[in-house]
Amino acid sequence: MQRLRPLAVSWLISPSTPFLRLLASESGEISVSFVANFRVGTARKAAGFTHIKVAQDPYSVIESGEAAATNRIVAIHFEGLLAARFAWSHSDHEVLNPDEFDSSAINPQFIGGGIDAYLKEFDSLWAATGLCPNPGAYVVEASKWRAELNQEGYEHFVVTGHDAYVEVLARSWKWQELKPLPEHW
Repeated sequence: MQRLRPLAVSWLISPSTPFLRLLASESGEISVSFVANFRVGTARKAAGFTHIKVAQDPYSVIESGEAAATNRIVAIHFEGLLAARFAWSHSDHEVLNPDEFDSSAINPQFIGGGIDAYLKEFDSLWAATGLCPNPGAYVVEASKWRAELNQEGYEHFVVTGHDAYVEVLARSWKWQELKPLPEHW
């Protein structure tokens, strides 16, 4: 089965904001943009990303007029592109088909703790490492798509949104913050 491994990033794709965008061109440039949540109080140097700005108060506005919210529009740029595809959610409750993608490596299992224990552990892991344990963007190990195309040297990426997801076969990726969300969000 295809196994999901989370990308090492300091943000979480907002699961409640339907804003997933795929931009592709004939020249082979491709990016996926979305609303990302940055953890309040996350160290600015988490995972080597020194350009991240995180507000202590997610509803405040910096005096210069720059939004200080933890929600930002982010894009992942894929390089060495082979293929990309956009698909709608598997169901009303699951973006990805659990029969196709194994998410056991990204969803820690808590025995008897319920949702409160899960959220506490999730936040604790995020705070300790500066990396989101389940950001909504993944590398697919044992990819059927890559095997079907017989392409070694490429990685299979999945980026999930609220009602859809994007799959990309590319050699590498990088992300950038595009802009803060408007104050009225």
